[in-house]
Amino acid sequence: LNVFPRGIFFDAPVDHDGGEAGQTGCIELDQMLGGGFGFGTSTLIMGQAGIGKSLLATLFVRHVLASGLPASVFLFDETPRSYLSRADALCMDLKEFFDSELLSLTKIEPSAISPGDMIARIRQAVEVQNTKLIVIDSLDGYFSALPTEKFLMNQLHDLLSYLASRGVATILITAQHGLIDQNLRDASAFPVSYLADNLILLRFFEAAGKMRRAIAVIKSRSSPHDHYIHEMAIVGGVGLQVGKPLSKFHGILTGNPTYMGPIEELLQDAGGN
Repeated sequence: LNVFPRGIFFDAPVDHDGGEAGQTGCIELDQMLGGGFGFGTSTLIMGQAGIGKSLLATLFVRHVLASGLPASVFLFDETPRSYLSRADALCMDLKEFFDSELLSLTKIEPSAISPGDMIARIRQAVEVQNTKLIVIDSLDGYFSALPTEKFLMNQLHDLLSYLASRGVATILITAQHGLIDQNLRDASAFPVSYLADNLILLRFFEAAGKMRRAIAVIKSRSSPHDHYIHEMAIVGGVGLQVGKPLSKFHGILTGNPTYMGPIEELLQDAGGN
């Protein structure tokens, strides 16, 4: 019989360097974040379905593992096998880390888990496996495991506070509904956005007859960040590619951009995988 307390009770914070920054492995993305993401902080990645949210989080995971630090990923939307296969297809082989148990992949069934059980699994990853990066993919699945929005926010606030006190970086993924949203209400009204230290927004936009991807850092509490919107491409065999600021575009985040420059300045592989 396992009994899970409603709140998260933990001892005094573990000493860690609050200024310590983790790298993503993508120089351009690190620059956008003001040097990388910080251990002891939380990052929320928002965007439409299929835009590359999980890929972006996997980039964080791969670089943390390569530095010799453990990482734990809690999967609501796919299996560990499909997660590893997708990473391998984008030249981010994680199998060696999974086999060595440096990487932990946990498949979560929302209908078969309680909030307390979920919290207990995360605490075990931190206190037993000494993980330094927690990824919840996605929050939409996490929400369905909790009874009410008020209880959800209390649980999530306590969880993020606990992870911050342990010097653990947290990556949260959530989807925006609809392929093209005409406004930014989702980014500002999403109930958990104010809890996250960093907010990364991914958006589709159309240019020259192709669906392209844009990335922007909406906020970063730990360091000054890039305020420009950049193009992002997912290229098979390469992974993530971040272009120069889309300074000649207007209205990208509305879904109705106007381009004032030559098409040659855009990423040529933006229409790839």
